[in-house]
Amino acid sequence: MGRLFPELLPKAGSTAWSGQRAAPRAMWPERLPGDFTADLMILLHWNDTGARLRPVLADDWTNPQRPKPDLLSQEFSLLVQHAVRRKRVAEDRIPALDAWFATVHELMAQYQHERDDPRDFENELLQGSLQELDKRLNSSSAPQTRPGDGT
Repeated sequence: MGRLFPELLPKAGSTAWSGQRAAPRAMWPERLPGDFTADLMILLHWNDTGARLRPVLADDWTNPQRPKPDLLSQEFSLLVQHAVRRKRVAEDRIPALDAWFATVHELMAQYQHERDDPRDFENELLQGSLQELDKRLNSSSAPQTRPGDGT
């Protein structure tokens, strides 16, 4: 999110947070998706309207452990479409971003708790994925390499 909307980080944080649902309805966008991407949509709306927020810790909300199939890909799609509408990324970059997402998603699934050190794995994944994201956003012919494979 920070690569596409860097101003969002100091204003509202890096991720959607559950307390935002307690905000008055006037602060919400006119329409919200009916799925689990609603939190992200509210956060993007607040960024668009210039709202400055400070999350407050509270235990008045619980995250129900309901199945959330494909939530990561749904949120990614929502974020990319919003970035295109806001002219943060050109529409012709969507295939490159989708390829980047698929690659990073595959790499995330390669974690083996009995083999990999969590911090090292996450750091390598983060650094490699950011480098690859920058390449795909900034080149006209995005490379089809996997982060960290050196090819």
